[in-house]
Amino acid sequence: MLPTRAFFLSMALFFFKNVEAQPIIVLLGPSSAGKSSLAQALQRELANDIKIISYDHFRLQRLIEEGKKYALLPIDYQESNIFIMFAFLKAAIISRPDFEQKKLFIWFRETLGAIDKLFYQHVLAVSSTKKVLVDGFVVKQEQFDFMQQVLGTKNCFYVFVHISLTKIASRVCSRNSMGCAESYRGINRVLYFYPEQYTAISFEGSGDFLTQEIVNAIVSESASLFQEDGFPCGVSLANFLNQTFGLSDASSTILLQPRWPVDFCVDTSVNSSEVSAQLVCEALKLKDLPL
Repeated sequence: MLPTRAFFLSMALFFFKNVEAQPIIVLLGPSSAGKSSLAQALQRELANDIKIISYDHFRLQRLIEEGKKYALLPIDYQESNIFIMFAFLKAAIISRPDFEQKKLFIWFRETLGAIDKLFYQHVLAVSSTKKVLVDGFVVKQEQFDFMQQVLGTKNCFYVFVHISLTKIASRVCSRNSMGCAESYRGINRVLYFYPEQYTAISFEGSGDFLTQEIVNAIVSESASLFQEDGFPCGVSLANFLNQTFGLSDASSTILLQPRWPVDFCVDTSVNSSEVSAQLVCEALKLKDLPL
């Protein structure tokens, strides 16, 4: 049986009552926005006096372990890209008889939820002795709420890493064209989940609309949403969305409202990782965190 939500929260309370947590910086934002690059730049800016904990890496390793237990992955299976591993695991589940598939997909969803909760417990445990930089990712309100329940706000600094649609499309396509399996991302999938990081959009001259409308537009324009996609598809799709919704002006000003209540927002569309790290450090000084 998987541990319950109450169990995870009670464990978190135990840690809070018995240790003085070190500062925790949490990076949130769309997939491929540059969170990992920013995390490394921040680590350099802080003279390596902080430990980076990657949500994707933690989830990847735990899911591989669980997949091997259920013989869904070969015992010697290794993978450094979580998206490729997801595709492999999904194919393994689909290959099973119909009566097994439903149970396995339920297991898959429950396991992902349990791993999410274990991740924040892990962050909290590490923060008892070290300063922590979380390369994180949330797409649901309940995920964000649970993260804040476990990590709290007193010693945490939440940073939203924004990137424009056209920039994220060109960045992912450029990275994919290099042929590095470790950094591969499905561009249409990245664009599909992009609106999940933002709330309703409103700015002068364009009226109001919901991010769900962007999702609907992506679906209507891209029939092969979760299939392999070529170089032009993602960029042309992003351009279509920008033209339809006007999501950024000429100077790439942030016109989207982050869904999550954060302490600071940085735009990697116009700032390098190094400049973004400097901006975050300046914001950290204002909060007076002991970094």
